[in-house]
Amino acid sequence: MSVATDHEGALAALRIERRFRLAAGIAIACLFVLGVALTAQSHQRFRRAASSILDLKDFRVLLDVANRIAAESSPAHNAMAEPVPTAEVRAALDQVRAHVDKGLAHARDAIDRDPHEGWRISLRAAETDLAVARRLVDEIRAAPADTRTLASIEVGIQGMFRAGDSFRDLVRHRASHLLQAHEDLFPAIFMGMALLEFRDHAGRSAASLVGPLALRQPIPLQNLAALRRAEGRLAGLWNLTEVPNALLDSQPGLRRLRQETEQKFLGEGLAFVGAIVDEGRGSGEYSVDVTEYTRRIVETFQPILRLQGATIDAAEAKLARKRDLALLMAGLTMSVVLGLVIVAVGAILYVQRRLLKPLIQARDDVVALAHERSPAGRDAASYAREFSDLFDAIDVLDAHLQERRAMTRELRRAALVDGLTGLMNRRALEDEIARLAKADLIGKTCLILIDVDNFKTINDRFGHAAGDQVARWVAVQIRSRVRASDKVARFGGDEFAVLIGDASLADAAAVAEDLCRTLSAAPLDLSGGQEVRVTASFGVGSDAATWEDLLERADSALYRSKNEGRNRVRVWSGS
Repeated sequence: MSVATDHEGALAALRIERRFRLAAGIAIACLFVLGVALTAQSHQRFRRAASSILDLKDFRVLLDVANRIAAESSPAHNAMAEPVPTAEVRAALDQVRAHVDKGLAHARDAIDRDPHEGWRISLRAAETDLAVARRLVDEIRAAPADTRTLASIEVGIQGMFRAGDSFRDLVRHRASHLLQAHEDLFPAIFMGMALLEFRDHAGRSAASLVGPLALRQPIPLQNLAALRRAEGRLAGLWNLTEVPNALLDSQPGLRRLRQETEQKFLGEGLAFVGAIVDEGRGSGEYSVDVTEYTRRIVETFQPILRLQGATIDAAEAKLARKRDLALLMAGLTMSVVLGLVIVAVGAILYVQRRLLKPLIQARDDVVALAHERSPAGRDAASYAREFSDLFDAIDVLDAHLQERRAMTRELRRAALVDGLTGLMNRRALEDEIARLAKADLIGKTCLILIDVDNFKTINDRFGHAAGDQVARWVAVQIRSRVRASDKVARFGGDEFAVLIGDASLADAAAVAEDLCRTLSAAPLDLSGGQEVRVTASFGVGSDAATWEDLLERADSALYRSKNEGRNRVRVWSGS
C-alpha cells in the first residue's frame, strides 16, 4: 500500500512539476514575446525618428537652394543696373551663381535618394527656368546702357522671380509629401515654408524699385502697385509665423530671432524702402544707387534666414532626442524583460495569476495609445493593487493624447482660416484651387478679386482697430451675398477673393455689381462712434485654362477698376 501510495505521490509530484515547468515555459514565452513587441516598438520609433531626421536634412537642403536662388537676384539686379558692369559686380554675380550651382548639386543628391521620378523632373524644370533667367540677365547687362529700358530690366527681374517660383513649387510639393509621411515634422516644415514665402515676397517688394533706381526715373504706378501687393502679402505671411507650435513655445531663442526679424526687416527694411519710394514719387533723384540699395535691403533679410535655420535646427535636435530615447528604451525594455524572466522561474504562479495578465493588458493599452485608440475596458479587481497606479497613468496619458489630437486638429483648422475674418486664408484657397485643377474645373470657375479702397487711409485715420472692423464687415457682406457653395478667402491685408463655380462671366459680374452696391450703400458705424464709407474695387475673370491665367485675368480687371476711379466692377475683356 505504501509503495503504491509513494508511487502515486511521485506521479502527482511529477505532474505538478511538469505543470509548473509548462507554466514557467508559457510565462517565459509570454514575457519574451512581450519584450520583443515592446523592443520592436522602440526600434520602430528609433527608425522613424532617424528617417525623419534624414528627410528633414534633405528638406533643409531644398530650402537652402531656394534661398540661394532668391539671393542671386540681388547681384543680378546690380549687374543689370550698372552702365558698364565693373569687375567687382561681375565677380559678385559669378560667385553667387557658383554658390547656387553648388546648392543645386546638393539638391540633386537629396532628390536622388527618393525613387519617385517626378521630383527629378521638377528639379530639371526648375534648373531650366534658372538657366533661362540667367541668359536674360546676361543679355541685359551686355546691352549698351543707353539701350536699356525699364521694361527690359523688369523682364530680367521677373525672369529671376520665375526661376525662384519654379524651385519653390518643388519645395512646396516636397513639404506636402514629407508631412504625409512624418506628421511630427509639421511645426518645422510649416515655419520653414512660411519663412521661405516671406523671404520671397520681401525680395519682390524690394525688387519693385530696382528698375526705376537703375534708370534714375520716377517710380511707375504699376511698380508701386506691385510693391503694395507684396507688402500686403508680407503682413499675412508674418501673421502665419505667429501660429503657436511646439517649436516656438519650447525655444525662447526662436522667439528672439523672430523679434529681431520684425525689427530689422519689418521695421528698418520697410522703412528704408518707404524712404526710397518717397524719393521716387517725384523727380527720380535718389540718394542711393542700385548696388547700395540692394546691399542695405539684403542686410535686413538675414534675420529671416537665421530664424528659418534655427527652426530647422530645433526640430532636428528634438528628433535626435526622440531617436536616442527610443534606442535607450529598447535596451531598457529588453533588460527589464530578462529580469522578469528570471523572477518568473521562481514565482510562476504569482506571475501567471496576478502579474502576467495586467502586464499584457498594459502592453495592449500602450499599443492602443500608439495607434491613437483609447484602451479597452479592464477588470481592475483581478489585478494586484500595485498596478493601479500604472493603469491610472495610462488613463491620464490617454486623456492627454486625446487633448493633443484635438489641439492638432485645431491647429490644422487655424492654418486654413484667416484669424481676423474667419474666411479661408490663402493656403486654404490654394488647396481649393488644387482640387479644382485636379478635377479639371478651372475652366468652369469664375474669380472675383476685391480690393478695399483706401484701406491704408482708413488705418491711418481711424486706427488699425477700425481697419480690422472694416475687414470683418467686408467679409460678412461678401459671405452674405454669395452662394453657400462659393468659396470666399482673404487674399491679403485688404484683398478678398471669391471663387464661383458653374457660372458664366455675366453671372459673376452680376454678383460683383451686387457686392459693390452693398458695400457702398451706407457708411459703416465704427466702434469708436465714428463712421466711414467703405467702397471696393472689383475685378472679374473667367474662361481660363489654368489658375494662373484666371488670376491674371481677374487681377488685370481689378487693375483697370482701380485706375478708372475705384468703387466699380471691371470684367476681363480679353484685351
